[in-house]
Amino acid sequence: MAVSPRQKRRLRSGRAGKDRVLTHRRIAASGLALLDREGFDALTMRRLAGVLGVTPMALYNHVSSKRDLLRAVAGHVLGAARFDGGHRDWRTQIGACFRTLRRLCLRHPGLARLLETAGVAPAMVFVPMEVTLRALGRAGLGSRDALRTYFTLVSFTLHQAFPTSSPRRRSVLNGWPAAATSPSNALIRSSTRVLVRHSNSDWP
Repeated sequence: MAVSPRQKRRLRSGRAGKDRVLTHRRIAASGLALLDREGFDALTMRRLAGVLGVTPMALYNHVSSKRDLLRAVAGHVLGAARFDGGHRDWRTQIGACFRTLRRLCLRHPGLARLLETAGVAPAMVFVPMEVTLRALGRAGLGSRDALRTYFTLVSFTLHQAFPTSSPRRRSVLNGWPAAATSPSNALIRSSTRVLVRHSNSDWP
């Protein structure tokens, strides 16, 4: 059966309309792709709308503000990560958790700056901390030492993920407590060496 030119136009229009259907997940995924491709400053409502082929107002049916958009992107990337490897050995559990964090930093260089933005970090940003504190608790550390050790391991991981001379790394580390990067605490140095020994052989 022959299809008239008018019918072809309708079919094309219908397919294009389906392609432009927006969902919260699609917006978050496209925002993450834009962040990876063009950097944090490019992630605006107007720029993302252009990428998606819709008007900026169309985005507001799914996200209430730019901050809500950034929160959706952060939740999208963190929600897909598996920080809890379910390992019984505390060393193995911590090694798996921070390898996952490092892979995220390498795969999404704009993630650190995204999470630095006030009011953006979703609740799941605390999952690596919860996993680490539980593991260190099994190792016999008190809550204070465990928390300081956690921040030190975060600092170590960011040092691995960003080049030594990178302004991005300096910016990321500026917000961490001084105890997290101090080399004077023997417990912190020891915990960092444990992570290095355990995971250095299979960094991605």
